[in-house]
Amino acid sequence: MRKTMLVLMGLALVAALALALVLPGCGSSASSRTSPQGRTCLANMRTVDSAIESYNALKDAYPKNMQQMVGEMLKKVPVCPAGGKYIWVDGQPPTIKCTIHGTP
Repeated sequence: MRKTMLVLMGLALVAALALALVLPGCGSSASSRTSPQGRTCLANMRTVDSAIESYNALKDAYPKNMQQMVGEMLKKVPVCPAGGKYIWVDGQPPTIKCTIHGTP
């Protein structure tokens, strides 16, 4: 009886692990952060965050907007591939967030 219970518990564990691996990919609506557009958007925001830090290291001040960094720190103002808008959030240091994907 004890051996049977252990076998059943083992089977339940294997089934639970299999479901845990399969179910995240079965959803009809993937998370916006895990979509290719979401990953690109997050990469854009991280690039801007790095540019903000580089700007601060070079000029000992934070930029007032993204356009201030174009040329020196950024080639161009990034665009969210999903159509979201990047919003400049003032602070020390400033950050940006996307209207679709949130913050990095």
